[in-house]
Amino acid sequence: MDVKDRESPSRGRGLYLSHGADSVPTRAEVQKGIMDQERVATGTSGEAEWIRRGLDLQQEQLSVAHAARIKPADASGKAELALATQRQKLERGIREFNAAAARFIPGSLFLKDWATIYDGSEWTALFEEDLAPQLPGVEGEGRPEKIPLFLPSTFGADYLLKNRLKNLAKKEADLRMAEMNDSLHAIRVGIGYKSYLYFAKVRNASSTRARLRSFDDVNAAERNVAKHTRNYMQSRDAFFKVSFALSKEEQERKKRLYKPVKKEDLGVNTAIAEPFTRGLRNWHASWIWTFSDDAENPGEWEHRLRRSMWLRGYARKRRWTEELVLVQFEMECVVRSFSSKAQEWKELAAQEEAATGRHIYALAEKARWEELEARMKGAFEAARATYKQ
Repeated sequence: MDVKDRESPSRGRGLYLSHGADSVPTRAEVQKGIMDQERVATGTSGEAEWIRRGLDLQQEQLSVAHAARIKPADASGKAELALATQRQKLERGIREFNAAAARFIPGSLFLKDWATIYDGSEWTALFEEDLAPQLPGVEGEGRPEKIPLFLPSTFGADYLLKNRLKNLAKKEADLRMAEMNDSLHAIRVGIGYKSYLYFAKVRNASSTRARLRSFDDVNAAERNVAKHTRNYMQSRDAFFKVSFALSKEEQERKKRLYKPVKKEDLGVNTAIAEPFTRGLRNWHASWIWTFSDDAENPGEWEHRLRRSMWLRGYARKRRWTEELVLVQFEMECVVRSFSSKAQEWKELAAQEEAATGRHIYALAEKARWEELEARMKGAFEAARATYKQ
């Protein structure tokens, strides 16, 4: 395949997307599928829409908790009012949602044994970590971001199985998987955009003022990445609480597929947007970049990002293939070199009188090189047998 073939518009997108992975469904697609099933089923109408509302409220809880966490202790009255308004709206939504839960989960209004609520506190944008911390004692359990939502994942497997709600748990599990797919896509877009900003604006800034303005865009991209990472980790935590509704094989497969996101997975690497950076030829992208994608029309910079990553991976594969051939050739050269040395000392020994010092020394050298030849030949044959092509 030549470069022109790889650049062909009819092949471009397929080459740069993840190979060997099926396209993952979005939350909207999964919700529509569940709602279509509900239309032909009895007694399950509205479950998908109700769970969808709960997922949205949980994301709002994360946003409010994050806003409260980074709010300075001496925040202005306007900032305090904005946070109070957010909390009031969130609390009203939670009350309406939990009141509707009695329709789908019997006894939910009387259960008090809640699971720990995930608040995403470990995912704060780097430039926000130095902000003044919230005053101690302000964040109590009565805050709306701490109120549990009556979703199936809140009650646990024992309660849901006891009340024959496995089908409801399965619906939440499906929606959680789709939400994780959406979040991973948004994380990739955010990291790629941040990398592109470093390459296109920060490095090429014409002045200090332009560089500082470029960092404002980078910080905005970083906030967006942190937000979607919190959403992903929350969905992942809830998914495995209702994954009992799936088969054992499917549970194990999802554990391998949906890994926890670590901070090193979110770092900017110039190998993404600047493929000619030195010292990065063996750099491997995080697992989130090999996760299947659902984007139909990636933007210009995103297409460039994927193009660079694919070409870098393709070049690495070709280089390793070439090195494999060269290594085997070098193995043969080593054996032949030792054999040549042994033959050379054999001829020198034949030129000397028997039992003389020179003759004995030449025989000793011949034996040494023959031993090295036999040792290397055995080691290389064992290596070829172990690492068969």
